[in-house]
Amino acid sequence: MVGRFRSSALGLALLATPALVTLGLGTWQMQRYNWKNELIAFREQQLRAEPVPMSELQTMSAANPNNEFTRVRPSSLIPSPCGTRGQLANPKASVRSRR
Repeated sequence: MVGRFRSSALGLALLATPALVTLGLGTWQMQRYNWKNELIAFREQQLRAEPVPMSELQTMSAANPNNEFTRVRPSSLIPSPCGTRGQLANPKASVRSRR
């Protein structure tokens, strides 16, 4: 009788383990699904937001360092040449641009 009880307990454990793993993975997938939907809604909201003047961008970045995306309105609609100053961190690197 004891041997039969052990085998039925083992069988029950073997049947319950995949069911519990499946339940846990299904719960995790639903939480992940909801998180992704919230993330997509947030990104769409950022895309629909009004552009910010470029002059305000630095103050916004300082106020909210976690801001990953902001639409920017250029300060001037007239294109102007942009230049950079500084040194390359890697002396073996090269900068390629249109000539």
